[in-house]
Amino acid sequence: MASLSQTLGEREEQLVSLGITLSERDSHVASLSQIVQAYQDSISWRITKPVRFVGSMIKRIKRALVLSGALFSNLKELKTIAIKVKRKGLTSVVYYSQFLQSEENVAEISRVRGLSPEFLMVLVILAKAILTIKQWWFANHLRSKFTERFLDFFRGVTKTSMTDKISHLRFHIDKPSGLFNSVDGYLVISGWCVDIDANAAGNVRVRIGKAIYQPHEKQREDVQRAFKLGSVSLGFAVVPSLPIGLHRMWIDIEGSDSTWIPVKRALLLRIPRSVFGHQKKNLSYKSWARIEQKRLKKELPELNRHIDVMIHKPKFTIVIDTRQSLDGWKESLQSIREQIYPHHELRTLVNDCTKLPTPLEKGVKSLHGISFIDILGDFIVFIECGQSLHSNALYEFANVINQYPDLDLIYGDEDRINAYGERCNPFYKPDWSPDYLETFNYIGFTACFRTTLARGCFDSAHLYDLALKFTERTAKIRHVAKILGHQAERKIDENALEIASAKDITALQGRLNRTGRQGTVREHKLCCGCYDIQITLKREPLVSVIIPTAGKVVTVGERQIDLITNITNQIINQSTYKNIEIIVVDNGDLSDRQQQTLSDQGCRLITYTKPIFNISKKLNLGVSIANGELLLLMNDDIEILFPAWIERMVEHFEKPHVGVVGAKLLYPDGRTQHVGVVHNYGNPDHVRRLQPKEDAGYYFSTSGVRNFMAVTGALMMTPSNIYREVGGYSEELAVSYNDTDYCLKVQEKGLWIVYAPKVELTHMESQSRVASANMAEVAWYHKQWASQTVLDPYYNEQFLTVASPTFVPSVSKRLL
Repeated sequence: MASLSQTLGEREEQLVSLGITLSERDSHVASLSQIVQAYQDSISWRITKPVRFVGSMIKRIKRALVLSGALFSNLKELKTIAIKVKRKGLTSVVYYSQFLQSEENVAEISRVRGLSPEFLMVLVILAKAILTIKQWWFANHLRSKFTERFLDFFRGVTKTSMTDKISHLRFHIDKPSGLFNSVDGYLVISGWCVDIDANAAGNVRVRIGKAIYQPHEKQREDVQRAFKLGSVSLGFAVVPSLPIGLHRMWIDIEGSDSTWIPVKRALLLRIPRSVFGHQKKNLSYKSWARIEQKRLKKELPELNRHIDVMIHKPKFTIVIDTRQSLDGWKESLQSIREQIYPHHELRTLVNDCTKLPTPLEKGVKSLHGISFIDILGDFIVFIECGQSLHSNALYEFANVINQYPDLDLIYGDEDRINAYGERCNPFYKPDWSPDYLETFNYIGFTACFRTTLARGCFDSAHLYDLALKFTERTAKIRHVAKILGHQAERKIDENALEIASAKDITALQGRLNRTGRQGTVREHKLCCGCYDIQITLKREPLVSVIIPTAGKVVTVGERQIDLITNITNQIINQSTYKNIEIIVVDNGDLSDRQQQTLSDQGCRLITYTKPIFNISKKLNLGVSIANGELLLLMNDDIEILFPAWIERMVEHFEKPHVGVVGAKLLYPDGRTQHVGVVHNYGNPDHVRRLQPKEDAGYYFSTSGVRNFMAVTGALMMTPSNIYREVGGYSEELAVSYNDTDYCLKVQEKGLWIVYAPKVELTHMESQSRVASANMAEVAWYHKQWASQTVLDPYYNEQFLTVASPTFVPSVSKRLL
């Protein structure tokens, strides 16, 4: 007992002593903390803070670099460890992470395995990270919830607490699909929304910044079938115009209490086409030119064998015109020497004072004027100094002649050579296009003319004049869709341009005289080298204007517009062409005021009584009571921009080969909506949509008269006898492709489709019924026209952009 008391006493003394020691330690810590705090509050500490931060960051960076170096230098070892971990499971990760906590173990492994301590430290860090994730990622419901939230974020899906207000709606956003979207032209926002309680389409809007867009309706047969809702338009689409920069977008749907609920968000980055565009997907033209040259070199032995066995071996006479300039003479001469096809002769067209820098070979004659008596070749080719033929040009001409021996004119595509000697600016020409030839000499110098037919066509020694006269004598013309010539770029000589323009205008004026037309020829105000022919009409035939309408009243900006009375009023009061009759095809739902206004204007009304919408039937119904020699088919959402628009359409029918004339249609903001229709992958599409009003286009494709495969039915003129002869609009096509179908039927009659750029009108397409592709009608169209639409003769699908067709040169990689 005494020993126990003694022991307790000693322990009590120890505790008292320990308490004193702890008290002293706490006092020292508190004192030290005050000193540190005072030091940290001092000016010197604050001044040196950036230096300490930089020093700390340098240490961290050094440590990170050391660890990274250790990791990359031991990747094979890391792979081996990963395989073992995969086989043994995460228990091995726990074991090794604990094992490597000991410095002795680290030193032993480094000595035995030859692994650096730094690499072992990396393994510890990785192990801790894996175990942390494993510990947090503990339940399937958490993992699935995280994955769903993660994916929703990057899809731009907006989670809302008001889901009960949209429980009656079913919807899907087709485009855009992600959170981040790069745009190089225009963006399509589309999807569908169904109100299952009302069996109707739900209300949708799109917000971009502060702007609000109301979508167009679209037919969605797949959605209609899924919800069994008949012909209700359940889809929607918006094509907003975005300035360059970053924009925030929301898609809202209207809830049960009429509030707008966001269901989709996205960021839209509008980048200029030159920075982000087609070049990223396709080859540059310069790269393609190199590939093409290598391919031609490999094919050379085969081409030579083909030349040896040709049935027809036409002789070509090449005339180099040196009268304007001798710049590029050597290049032009060298291109002739390099021709694969050997059967040719050379002539030079010179002035009295011309002194050629290179002596001509034996047998080469200098011509002081074109005398076809001295021309021995079957075909003649004219080039100027600075222009050169591709080495296979004459071979391609001879190849086509062997396929079609009766051809009189063959022409190919061309490009330019820049100051660095690189090929650029390719001109992929259309097939024979008689109206395009009256815009400028698109045939150019890469052409051969049958010599016997060319006699008498070259009096003025002007190539454009030759092309115009020659094509009045023959229609046996063929286009070779290959680059066969190169034009060296030169400095602009204003005096030379004026002289060339005067010659071109004289040649076109001669064209009018020879074809029995009267009018004036002017150069385009904005496009040098592009010409506009304005005809003085010999007579003014009766034009029947056929306008199908639904009698809509729409809001455009701050204006309320009654579409049908607005356009009929403009036709009557703003047009200078007066020999017209207006036929309005309504659905039987015009108001009394509308009917009275149309009656006062002298319009003739006919009612379409069928329950199912069919624009083809409506147009055919209107034509059935028309008396005009010409039919002008047009939508009611058109506004006239200048008075002589009908004359500028009628004038083209003084050319006997024209069957349809279309116009340049603009959106209300002035950008292009329609400047011609081409076929890509067999489907019709508008070219160069959403370009500026003054856009010249691709080699004047927008600013000049041109032939296309089709023009839009929103505004087209055609002879009534032709319309009736081909059966009018095909009534099997109630919605889709009926206008292009009509144009193709007219072309089967040997007539041409003309785009008239001077006929400018506004088309409020966003205010009218939005056409959508009916799959059954598309199938009918393809069955009917597949052989004609597989290759568009006026648009080079292989070397120009498709879907959408912008006329921008772009070499598709599928060509390789």
